[in-house]
Amino acid sequence: AARAAAAGLCIARRAPGPIARALAMALRRYAFGAAALSAARVFQLAMSFVAVPFLARLLPPSEFGLVALALALVAFMLYMGDAGLAKSLVRTDAGDTLVWSSVFWATLAFTGALSLALVALSFPAAHFFEQPRLLPIMIALSCLPLVQGFLAAPTADLTKREKFITLAVSEFVSAIAGVVIAIWMAYEGFGAWALVAQNIALWGVKAIVIIAASTFRPRFVFSFDRLNEHLIFARDTLGFAVTSFIGRQTDQLVIGKMIGTAALGLYSIAFRIMSLPAHIVGGSIQSALFPKFVQLRDDLPRLRQLVLMSTAAQAALVFPGMAALAASSHAFFTLLLSERWSEGAIIFALMAPAGALQTVTNMNGVLLQSIGRTGVRLRLTVEYALLWVIAAPLLSLISLEAVAFGFSALFLFYLPRLLHLYLAPIGCSMSDYLKALAAPTAVALALYGVHVATVATLHPTPWEEALLAVVELIAAYLAYVLIGWRRLRAGFIEMRSLFSGAP
Repeated sequence: AARAAAAGLCIARRAPGPIARALAMALRRYAFGAAALSAARVFQLAMSFVAVPFLARLLPPSEFGLVALALALVAFMLYMGDAGLAKSLVRTDAGDTLVWSSVFWATLAFTGALSLALVALSFPAAHFFEQPRLLPIMIALSCLPLVQGFLAAPTADLTKREKFITLAVSEFVSAIAGVVIAIWMAYEGFGAWALVAQNIALWGVKAIVIIAASTFRPRFVFSFDRLNEHLIFARDTLGFAVTSFIGRQTDQLVIGKMIGTAALGLYSIAFRIMSLPAHIVGGSIQSALFPKFVQLRDDLPRLRQLVLMSTAAQAALVFPGMAALAASSHAFFTLLLSERWSEGAIIFALMAPAGALQTVTNMNGVLLQSIGRTGVRLRLTVEYALLWVIAAPLLSLISLEAVAFGFSALFLFYLPRLLHLYLAPIGCSMSDYLKALAAPTAVALALYGVHVATVATLHPTPWEEALLAVVELIAAYLAYVLIGWRRLRAGFIEMRSLFSGAP
């Protein structure tokens, strides 16, 4: 039977026909969906970058720091969000309207409670951080968890039907609206409220597009008994959300309290840039792959192969770019944000290694969810969060740079443990995983070394250094493709075979 299956796969690869065409169409559909979401994230973040140079010249770092402090608290509620209930719906038949409606109402009630809790927390938060202006800003942003909850089921509907283009459009339109409003309000002198309005507009416009496109309409029914499977999924996801918030936001809360909002402003901008690959490449590709992971959850060899190939592809895209930006960070920060933000360049460069690796390893979340191992995902997050909660306050006593360095050092220290728990459920060895990262890592290190040596020799201006980094990055990508052309072609053929299976 195994030989017959292998022979059938060989025929599907070699011979044109309905099977081969269906195979190619399946791959193109997923690839196009991932590309559409990636393009939307790129556009959204590009719009943010268009806005940042203007906003950085209109607003001081302290205004960015104040809003970053508020968003760090709001992020806690957004991380809890729908508690994973809506994502669990992707595994449920869309015709089961009782379950879908029950999840919708449960999610709406939960996120409504989170919004109210955020209002209640705004008073003690403003007192604790000694920032009276934090109170009205947090109250204004308290609507975001409720909007997120309202969108959870419609977004799950679009994801299940693979309407990635629609999701991409919602990202495009909302990004434009948020940036336009932020720049206008900053120019008119609204200060930090320009950044607040940007976030509210982004979620509001996204809600309009997604609700209009989704076919899901809730019924006025509710069955607690039908939620049992989804509640187990949500329990672990909620635990993940809480501990993930602690792990990701501890540094910003500590910096805001112990070093100040101006330092937090520098750190938040550097952190935002460091997180770009995770949003542009990682998030969109992982969202598009989640339905396929669910389909392959009982076929571990093919699932393992898809994970390794997706890992190598993401690393090839991210590692060289992050190396180029880290090596020339001072030039880019000075040119894009002005000289007063140049101190953020070293912060970014210190966090860049962790940012590049996190983009790739973050796939553990959707993989472990797809195979029902949310408990492992929760364990990973809890362990890392505990380490960071201990380290971040101690590092903040030294300096802002120490916090940034510790961010990367701690992630590298925990990486072997993360890979062990991430790879074991799919039977993947750590050596195979590291082989997938070897070539992109070598290219990135070579690019970084060449850039540093060239700058030390030629002493270029910021404009010249930025141009040099771009040229080096293009050369690195070309070298990677030319040297590994056979391997890349073989990988593409293998990827086609992975998408040939029926759901």
